[in-house]
Amino acid sequence: MRTNRSSRSTLTSPLAIESVNRTRICACHRTRLSTDDGRRAPDREARAAITAAGSRVASGLLTAAALLIATSAFAAPAGAQTTCSTAADSANLGGGSSGAFGQPRLTYVGAPILGGTMRILVTHGPAFGVGGFAFGNTSIPVALPSYDAVAHPSAPFFASGIFTLDADGRSSKLLGASVLDPSLCGVSFVGQAVVVDATAVGGLAFTDARQYVLGDVSGDSLFDQEVFPTGSLGREQVLADFDGDGIRDVAVVSGGSTSIAVLLGIGNGRFEPSWSSPVPANATDIDAADLDGDGVVDLVACVEAIDLVQVFLGLGDGTFQALVPFASGGDEPADLVIAELNGDLVPDLALAHRRSDEVTVWFGQGGGLFGAPSALVLTSSEGPTGIRAADMDADGDLDIVLVSTDVDGLTICTNDGTGALTESGFAPFFFLKDQVRVADMDGDGALDAIAVVPQITGRVVIAFGDGAGGFTGISEKSFDLVSERFDVGDIDGDGELDVLVVDDNRFEAVILRGLGGGVLADGATFDLPAAGASVALEDVDADGWLDTVICAADVPNLLVVPGDGTGGLVEPTRTFVTGGGVAFARGDLDHDGDDDLVVVRGAGGVLATLLNGGAGALSAPVNHPMPGNGKHVALGRIDGDGFLDAAVPSPAEDGVQVLLGLGNGGFGLPVFVAVGSTPRCVALDDVDGDGLVDLLTGSPTGVTIRPGNGDGTFGLEVGYATAAVERLIVADLNADGLPDVVTAHRVSGDVGVLLGQVGGTLAPVQTTSMGTGPSGLVVQDFDGDGVLDVATANRGSDDLSVRLGIGDGTFAAEQRYPGGFEPRSIVSGDWNGDGSLDLAVCHGSSGDVWVYRGRGNGGFLPALRFAVDESCVALASADLDGDGVDDLVVVDEAISMATLLIGRLFD
Repeated sequence: MRTNRSSRSTLTSPLAIESVNRTRICACHRTRLSTDDGRRAPDREARAAITAAGSRVASGLLTAAALLIATSAFAAPAGAQTTCSTAADSANLGGGSSGAFGQPRLTYVGAPILGGTMRILVTHGPAFGVGGFAFGNTSIPVALPSYDAVAHPSAPFFASGIFTLDADGRSSKLLGASVLDPSLCGVSFVGQAVVVDATAVGGLAFTDARQYVLGDVSGDSLFDQEVFPTGSLGREQVLADFDGDGIRDVAVVSGGSTSIAVLLGIGNGRFEPSWSSPVPANATDIDAADLDGDGVVDLVACVEAIDLVQVFLGLGDGTFQALVPFASGGDEPADLVIAELNGDLVPDLALAHRRSDEVTVWFGQGGGLFGAPSALVLTSSEGPTGIRAADMDADGDLDIVLVSTDVDGLTICTNDGTGALTESGFAPFFFLKDQVRVADMDGDGALDAIAVVPQITGRVVIAFGDGAGGFTGISEKSFDLVSERFDVGDIDGDGELDVLVVDDNRFEAVILRGLGGGVLADGATFDLPAAGASVALEDVDADGWLDTVICAADVPNLLVVPGDGTGGLVEPTRTFVTGGGVAFARGDLDHDGDDDLVVVRGAGGVLATLLNGGAGALSAPVNHPMPGNGKHVALGRIDGDGFLDAAVPSPAEDGVQVLLGLGNGGFGLPVFVAVGSTPRCVALDDVDGDGLVDLLTGSPTGVTIRPGNGDGTFGLEVGYATAAVERLIVADLNADGLPDVVTAHRVSGDVGVLLGQVGGTLAPVQTTSMGTGPSGLVVQDFDGDGVLDVATANRGSDDLSVRLGIGDGTFAAEQRYPGGFEPRSIVSGDWNGDGSLDLAVCHGSSGDVWVYRGRGNGGFLPALRFAVDESCVALASADLDGDGVDDLVVVDEAISMATLLIGRLFD
């Protein structure tokens, strides 16, 4: 039913009323949330359109009791809080509908974090469109079938109004604050907006509603799968509190270099480098204990290749003092354990010597020193490679348990209380490997020995202890990994011990849950972000569940995979099949309001589309064959139908393949467009100012432009000489309203700027040095001054370069940041929701992505690292899961997969 004039004025619809909105602005200032005073008011025609739209929807809004304006102000809770225990959050409530340009979005810049900046605005709307918004404290979802939408905010509202959109379909600030006051801790509110769009159902396109919770930072990592650099490939690790802060730290010995590294825990399962030291050769094992009685944990490492032991005395702050190494007392010390063996309460040292088939005990004298060793030559087994200390005969002193790999089996050496050892139990089993654990697997009160067989199909072997220094029998359980790296613990919290095995070749772990009585369930397989050279089960994030701490096998990183509390591992990354790829871009291909992905495969000539089904769930790739072997892609609206089209360079054919979008996520057949010579990269933008998208390419000789005709075809090309172009971006560097072109030149080691001129031409290139071998390029405003800046990933100098724009097309002094080995791709985005742009780079073989959090002033914090597959070739940033925070997408060429790292609020 149509609403009459009087009822319309009584309802004061957000689509029709502006005068009441003034009252809301004043009220919101009192709570430190304000609408934008600088917002341009809609013109008369726009007001008429909004009023007409309000007339059409008024009755539906009345019935829904949603998107209605009331006069109550948004009030902070009584009593200001100095601390806040509520975590900041934002959730997508849905309810949106699509228009001509997909579904508009309610987007926030910054984060709902107390003390920070936050602005809420509308994006993805029609160019120069108009609309209305409302914010309330609660959500009562009511279906609006006439508009194919659901209204969520319920009256009374504390802010509402009319807005206009710019040429990019983006509004100014609807609601926000320069500083969110601590008194707003725990405040929750709901917002939604609607834009006038003749193509939408009912003539209105709704954004999804969004709920915001104002609070403190979570303290979690920026993304899941954060990794912590160890300096070199880790071989073994030990966890202990090295700096006395009550948080577990980790020490790692390297399998690929002569070093030891200590990383201090900083809470929430995260670590930071603290100290490193050389050792005489590759260390094979490490253990930790307070050797000198000063209350500070010390370290001991053994070096198998040259038969040495080295002690590092802890200084209490996470650093150590190295003592003079001493001979191990046997041949090839493969493993060690620190334990008090002779009853004097001073820690002793026991070593398993692989080649001399013996256990050597060094009795502690205090101060980190040891007396003369005592050796036991083994007779029941040969080649001991793993050692643990435990009371196997229940007499109150610690005994020694060994795993041997020459004459294979598990051996118990009982202790008479003075440190003298006697072989008392042997459980033969073929093909055992280097590690042994001791635990009561069957719950009978007697300790058991556990080892792993990494043959074809892996097996967990349990030798059940009799409580008197011997074994009663052996059980085994197969699992689907070939690995020797494992640990034992109660992963699911049911009181039964479980076994976790990681693979040092495959990115997988297997968990065999304990069922009681020493019986293990069939293994459950979980994906890991890296292969594991060593593993330990510890609760490093203090949530009460065991986590998996892994030294990566192929890259010098430590990583933590949290336990989920149900017997499994949190599998944080979302991986999806791409079929291979060397470049990709994002955009809303099917007009559903979500960003989708296009991936170029390079060799084989395929453009693949992956549609976003919502919440970041991407479809299987749909392939669009095309000639050539391009390694770049750009999206734009070439033919004026409002659908995104694609352009891919075809260097061997001296042209570009253009694929016109169909609006449903698919593309038409490729059309060849000749350009220049050997194009490497491509861009789609209106360079000549005629409102039509032009085709730009970068080649070894410069930049070529073919002006768009608006129907998918192009005019004659115009060329501009530059150095060999690796990447190019169109942007307005000098704020004169004319598009400029920025190019990255890998060979000459600089970036070029071609300023736009009246008439649609470009000025001759001006260059600025940027590292060595810049191959990735980003142009964004990193310092928030309204002037565009430039950043490059430099493959030749293994770093990043950032230059802040001056505003005339030139740049300030270069800032350099370590970038890892040959950074390939660079991208910007706000992945922590703090309103400052961050940078990320990936490398071809490091197995991680480096993320640099923006400070907001043009500078960046040191890189955080996150595990991905090994051959990253491209990055993209998009809010794929619709939570208002940018996500990071990483394409791996070798395994035909991509990884989605979900961004989240973090400081």
